[in-house]
Amino acid sequence: MPDRPGVGPYFPGAGGNPPPPQGIADVTCGPFAIGPTQFDLVAVSTSAGRVGCGEAFTVMEGFIATPGAPAQAANIRGWDCHPRENNFPECTRDGLMMFGAP
Repeated sequence: MPDRPGVGPYFPGAGGNPPPPQGIADVTCGPFAIGPTQFDLVAVSTSAGRVGCGEAFTVMEGFIATPGAPAQAANIRGWDCHPRENNFPECTRDGLMMFGAP
């Protein structure tokens, strides 16, 4: 029996990560900027699904507007956002993920 509709079964501790649901791939939502630094906003396919680009842009705009961002972590609309390599942002929530890619 799947853990979630269209996924599974997945047994934690069995090694590795569960595969992404079939038919769902990472999506480059489009360009985004932090000041003069441009990057692509990517919605990642995970076993939990994939965040929509509209939500990804809304969360990323909120994160970038937060004092100290992107060098400092913040919680935006329930998403845990933090800097990753070269201060490009990454946000996760309930097994979903999005990030900025050069």
